[in-house]
Amino acid sequence: MKTMTQKIFRLTLIFLGLLMLAVILGGGWAYWQWQSTPTYWQANTQFLEKTKAEQLEQLAQDVENQVLNALSTRRGQYALGQVNPTQATQTGQSNATEEIRLSIEHVNAWLHVRLPQWLANQNIQMPQAVSKLMLHTEQGQPAVAFAYSHEGHEQIVTLVFDMKVAPGGLMTVRLREMRGGKLPLKSDWIADRMGSSSLAEQASALMQGKTFEPVFSHPTDPKRKVRLTALDIQPQGVILQIKSAP
Repeated sequence: MKTMTQKIFRLTLIFLGLLMLAVILGGGWAYWQWQSTPTYWQANTQFLEKTKAEQLEQLAQDVENQVLNALSTRRGQYALGQVNPTQATQTGQSNATEEIRLSIEHVNAWLHVRLPQWLANQNIQMPQAVSKLMLHTEQGQPAVAFAYSHEGHEQIVTLVFDMKVAPGGLMTVRLREMRGGKLPLKSDWIADRMGSSSLAEQASALMQGKTFEPVFSHPTDPKRKVRLTALDIQPQGVILQIKSAP
């Protein structure tokens, strides 16, 4: 009887030891997944570090020049990588719809150089814990990644969207996924970590999908409106079709 009791005791200790080991290994794996830096973040970081400041400034300026040129002249079609309007190839006569192509590198250069000032001009304050926004693509859809800082630690958070413009003109945006490193996040993570219930409500609403008229104010003429008629997300860049709206 004593021998049987000892065997059961030893088996219990072994089971508890294995259970504790599983918890430790599982926690370590989850922490590694949470702290994992995505390859697209590493690639963009290398791009920003290897590109001189004046070159990044020029890339950002080229993006603005291309967009403003298309909105003001409403002529032609600008090819991916030819974001300088003086180098862009005119492929047609004046048309109601214009196509703008922006490479991922150009978009991320603009986000790095111009986004803070643009937000300030719009009286938009980004949460202090958020910085270094970047764009990349996943399966033909846009994903926005940013650095989240908390108690001296930096975490890469990624928001993956589904975006489409219907033939009738309405645009639908859905927040398909949120990730911290490689781990999925729930919508209440924003409220818990950033202390913003309004942001959490917006994230929750976007997860359900939001449909609206994709009409925006002209960047230099408030009296004019611009409509987005088509959006194509490709691995190497973003293709936008726009036209003047009544």
